Amino acid sequence: MWLSRSVRVSLLPSIAKFPPFLPIHNSLFCSHSHPQTSLHDEAVSQFNRLLHQRHVPPIFEFGKILGFLVRVKRYPTAISLIQQMELKGIHNNFVNLSLLINCFCHLNQLPFAFSVFVKILKRGYHPNAITLNTLMRGLCDNGEVKEALNFHDKVVALGFRLNQFTYGILINGLSKIGETEAAIELLRKIQGPSTVSGMDKKYWFIPSYSDEDISQRYKLYKVTPKHTEQLKSIYKIFDDQDVGVWNT
Repeated sequence: MWLSRSVRVSLLPSIAKFPPFLPIHNSLFCSHSHPQTSLHDEAVSQFNRLLHQRHVPPIFEFGKILGFLVRVKRYPTAISLIQQMELKGIHNNFVNLSLLINCFCHLNQLPFAFSVFVKILKRGYHPNAITLNTLMRGLCDNGEVKEALNFHDKVVALGFRLNQFTYGILINGLSKIGETEAAIELLRKIQGPSTVSGMDKKYWFIPSYSDEDISQRYKLYKVTPKHTEQLKSIYKIFDDQDVGVWNT
């Protein structure tokens, strides 16, 4: 069993909230200070200095730079730097692995994105709505809306919390493949917001199910799924766990 029952990891703080233990030049985060190329080069230079320090810095120091590169859409660079960390034996945390999924999805490399997701599960991390939404959006952008709906049903059944962006992604995905009626039907099935306890007091939309799951209600797809087998292996990981592990 890959995930220990005791592993009920709460969401890690966003990268922006980490205290600046190591100095990061302010210009790195001010796009008006330097051209994008200069900022990119400075970020890579700072990352390499961290990577080659005698004592490995806290993992989130790498994450702050990786987060910046993702924000400025330097996805290949971020992927390369994360790979360098792994080669040096530095294990990336949940935040960095989620950034890696984001990069692969933006580059339309879904097999790699789902491979990273498997790594997240095997390391005992608890995926959050942002990570799950990124994968669903990647599937929808690739025309695999049915797989996105299947994935939605699976994570909801396991008790994962999703948010309003989840259903916006699915509705938009249905609309893009011409299934306007299905998109409207899904929209109508979303009830009003219910408050979820938490520091930020965000609102979450809870879908109202009929006798059938969402994915079973929309059998209208012309696109053949490309990642069915890979997703099946992920679902097996889910199925091998006690559902209570995911219900935090």
